[in-house]
Amino acid sequence: MKQFICLILAIGFLFSETPMASAYSDTRPALYNFVHSLTRMGSEQAEKYVAPNVDIPEIREDTPLLTIQGLPSSKENELILIGYFNDKKVANERIAFIWKVSFTKTQITNINEVYNGSNPFMNEIKTIEKYEKRHHVDILKPTIFPFEVTHVDTHQDKDALIIRYRNDNLHGLFQLKVTKTSHSLEEYASNNVVSYTLRDGTKALYQPNYIPAKQLLFQRGKIRYTIGISQSTKKNVAVSNLLQIANSMISN
Repeated sequence: MKQFICLILAIGFLFSETPMASAYSDTRPALYNFVHSLTRMGSEQAEKYVAPNVDIPEIREDTPLLTIQGLPSSKENELILIGYFNDKKVANERIAFIWKVSFTKTQITNINEVYNGSNPFMNEIKTIEKYEKRHHVDILKPTIFPFEVTHVDTHQDKDALIIRYRNDNLHGLFQLKVTKTSHSLEEYASNNVVSYTLRDGTKALYQPNYIPAKQLLFQRGKIRYTIGISQSTKKNVAVSNLLQIANSMISN
């Protein structure tokens, strides 16, 4: 597979980029509209130009596409599309995908995914960078997860940042919540929590009876971290699972 991808990229250097505008809008309208919609508006709009039985491969990060290059294929009415992410500050364009696309004048009839360059952790990285710049803080990040992460979703609301790490195959969910606070962690201590100590001496509170997920809270300065593993991910979520993740954060 690696040799095949290298061959495709080598062909890309030999052939000039196939234009996706002007000429294609007349000779290959479905292909032109598909590429234009995918680049400017995303997969949902691009679906209008795809046959009902064809699925557009998922791009598992939110980074917009910079451009899509078209390379010739040995088959008639087939083109190799190479999509590039718009990382802005990254000098070398990062490949988002390589697809073999078959088409007619009216629709895309087949998409074969040759390579998926999506990195779901880019969503985490970019969101944390924005939060750090906005609040002038350094955020701790986990390096150990309870499963292989296939998707990362993020949400910001005022002083709170929520990052959800998912595995679609397992229906797994691990959540990290970051909150600016002026309160001490001791205010959350009660009969329903259990106190633990992390590797560096940081105090952590375990909430075993929180219904959606088993949770662990700890604090660094004015930043509180809440990590939780949904009980649908794992029937018996042990506190050791959460402590391992928390310790990976403070060890960075």
